[in-house]
Amino acid sequence: MPDTEVIEELTAQLYPHLIAEPKRFGEVTFTPLVTTEQFFAEGKEMLHCVATYAGDAAVGRSLILGLSSPAGRSTLELVLHLCEQTGYRLAVQQLQGVNNGDPPVDHVPAVVEFAKAFEIEDLEALLV
Repeated sequence: MPDTEVIEELTAQLYPHLIAEPKRFGEVTFTPLVTTEQFFAEGKEMLHCVATYAGDAAVGRSLILGLSSPAGRSTLELVLHLCEQTGYRLAVQQLQGVNNGDPPVDHVPAVVEFAKAFEIEDLEALLV
């Protein structure tokens, strides 16, 4: 039986992501969720169903990030859409706080900064 480190490395390779390591925008740290363990831990800590998105993340349809700042935590989902011009585009699908509540107030402007840095134009979900 392979050791835990080998299993974790193989599992991490199943989750493609836009960023490989945490990045900060203002006071908000964006941490990519790239393993099954991270998905379940995020769901447990945030009291929502982010773990059910692990399958979409594993095949690259969703990119999930855990956000944290002194004001609190939230979870960001980006989705991949097919597009005639470029073949694909990323869009902000949802930004959820604890128990699917509102995210901390400083997270929305940080997501806008993040989106600009990665040329994500579809921010409609933030306006809801």
